[in-house]
This record gives sequence, structure tokens and C-alpha cells, in this order.
Amino acid sequence: MKVTQTIAAGSTDGMQCIREASQSGLALCFPGVGSAFSRKHDPTSLVIAKNGVTLLVDVGTNIPRVLSSRGTHICEFDYYHITHSHADHIGGLEELLLFSHYVLNKTPRLILAEPYKDILWERTLRGGCEHRENGTFQFEDLADFIFPSQISKSPREIYEVEIEGIGLTIFRTVHIPTEGDNSGSKFWSTGLLID
Repeated sequence: MKVTQTIAAGSTDGMQCIREASQSGLALCFPGVGSAFSRKHDPTSLVIAKNGVTLLVDVGTNIPRVLSSRGTHICEFDYYHITHSHADHIGGLEELLLFSHYVLNKTPRLILAEPYKDILWERTLRGGCEHRENGTFQFEDLADFIFPSQISKSPREIYEVEIEGIGLTIFRTVHIPTEGDNSGSKFWSTGLLID
């Protein structure tokens, strides 16, 4: 596995560098490694690539700008996965969906656990994405969905999917802890194991 810490700012061929690094196996690149409010290190986001196939994990508010400054457009990835609905993880998703629809005339492929799809649309994206010139959009108009198979419900939900040689295990996490038992947290948050 190769870990590419970053693609240099000002690069004009960021995606090409990532795809080339992944030809010999799994490659990871972190466009951002900071907190939600980080200006220096940008909010956390991860590029997973294997054999030229790319997956962007989390599309935070600043991530389209960060990628662009490194020669990569937000719409260039083969797949996308969202871990939870805080703006530093989904704030650029509206741009991805609408730019893909109106400019590129394509639908990005989102890897989401099925229970999270409606949460993401109804509680986060619908307000900015639903309205159009002739009626309204549904989430399905703006994205294609890949739903991982649920392999466990207890003690926490676990999902698995393989996408063109990239194996993902998606598991529920407690992102906002409260007092007492957090195993049934209502806030959707996931972690990721990559194979």
C-alpha cells in the first residue's frame, strides 16, 4: 500500500498522480487532515485508489477547492462515500451533485448504507438540491446509489461492499457521545475498513 500524504498545491495532474500510484495496489491520499475549522490542514477527506479506480471519502465544504488547487476536479472520482452529515464531511456534496447534473450531465456514484440515504437527503441535502426550473429533484435524479450488504445489526451495524477490487467494511460509530449507553446513537456516523 502506498500512502500519498498530499498532492502538491499548484499541481496540474493530481488525479493522474493518484491513479498512477494505485496501479501497483492500494493507494491512499489525504486532501485534508484537519478538524472542521482547520484552515492550515483542511477538513479531513480521504482518496482511496486501487488499479486506477478512485473513491473519495467525504466531500467537505472546502474539499472541492482543495482538490482543484491540486489539479483534481471534485467530479473526477469514480465513487464517493460519506461517513456522516457534518458540513466538514458533506458541505461540498451539493456542488458535486449539481455540477455533475447541470454541467457534466452525469450522476455520481454514491456508496451509502441504505438507512443513511434518506437521512442524508431529507435532513441535509434536500433544501439546496431539491428545487429546479421545472419541478423538483429527488435524490435518485442526482446520484446513482450502491448499497453495501448489511452483515451485522448488533452490537453495531456493519456493512460490506466490493467496488472494482476495493473492499469496504462500513461500521456504525458514536460520533457524538452522550452519557450512558451510546450503542444506539441516532446520529448517523460510520468508520471504514479498507481492503
